[in-house]
Amino acid sequence: MNKVRINSKKCDGCGTCVKRCPEGVLVLKELSDDEITQLSFGERLTVRWKGRMRAFVQFPELCIGCEVCKKSCHLRAITISE
Repeated sequence: MNKVRINSKKCDGCGTCVKRCPEGVLVLKELSDDEITQLSFGERLTVRWKGRMRAFVQFPELCIGCEVCKKSCHLRAITISE
């Protein structure tokens, strides 16, 4: 089974990976206040600038390892392993 991971510290919530995933593995989710307080200062600035949305893996069992999400991420926040 392929394992897709998103580095939430790199993700800016653009949603490109979510839109391009052919299997619907990824979703955008709004960060909670508690999650934001756990971020570094620079990451909190990114939240203020880019917004609270971040990509998350919701259905990892559906990943087919096509790497479309990984290739579409402009911040290289996604890794896929077997």
